Amino acid sequence: MSSAAWLDESMRQRPDRSGIYVLAAAVIQTGEVEMVRFDAARLAPTPRARVHYRDATDGERRKMVQAVASMTAAVQLLAPLTPTLRMSEIELH
Repeated sequence: MSSAAWLDESMRQRPDRSGIYVLAAAVIQTGEVEMVRFDAARLAPTPRARVHYRDATDGERRKMVQAVASMTAAVQLLAPLTPTLRMSEIELH
């Protein structure tokens, strides 16, 4: 069976001007895509709003963590990465 993946990335700069780059991937079976999209859409405050952890309240964040924890996804987290690392150098397993 084939899979679908969602990627997210984050770059943070420290006070000493050094940076940290984090890349995460969630991989699910294609047969579960619609269910995951439906569950994720229910987390948005309004039907057209984007779900973003950074902008969420503590209560919304708890709901997001619980929802993601209940999903059957293989999650790969790559951190810390140097800011100069090229995508071609990253190997997902």
